[in-house]
Amino acid sequence: QLDNKLINEGQKVRLVCLSRGGNPLPEIEWYLDNKKIQPSSAQSVVYTVESVLDLVMHRDYHNKILECRSVNKVGKIKKELTLNVSCN
Repeated sequence: QLDNKLINEGQKVRLVCLSRGGNPLPEIEWYLDNKKIQPSSAQSVVYTVESVLDLVMHRDYHNKILECRSVNKVGKIKKELTLNVSCN
């Protein structure tokens, strides 16, 4: 949980996005400041899609929006997080 947490520059964080159900199963996409980024890994297991993003915090990420989007041909659902990066 990174909501409202201060993260130090250079710190590595692991974020997991899960999507359960859906027909067809959705794909999970990650966006940082509306630019698509690649996850570290992704897998599908019995009606669940999991995507993992390992991200090293950088001062340029401060106040940027990180999004996880679960997308299939029916629609999309997203979760947003505003990054709060400390630059010491």
